[in-house]
Amino acid sequence: MIGSPTLEKATLHLDPKYYKGGDFTIIAQNVSRQNGYIKSAKLNGQPLERPWITHEEIVHGGTLEFQMDIQPNKDWGTKL
Repeated sequence: MIGSPTLEKATLHLDPKYYKGGDFTIIAQNVSRQNGYIKSAKLNGQPLERPWITHEEIVHGGTLEFQMDIQPNKDWGTKL
């Protein structure tokens, strides 16, 4: 499950002995104390409409990018 990020950027360096994905980076554009709501998300450049990611997606490496806003987007993550 995805919750609102509190950092602008975090990178997981995957152990190459177990995972070939390299790094998995999480970026939160416009995150602040006021902008604590997810407006939209992308996984490896593609829109992510669900409020979760899988272990497999993480270990393949890539980027999870959030656009943050001051108000919640009540449509994001509701179309399953």
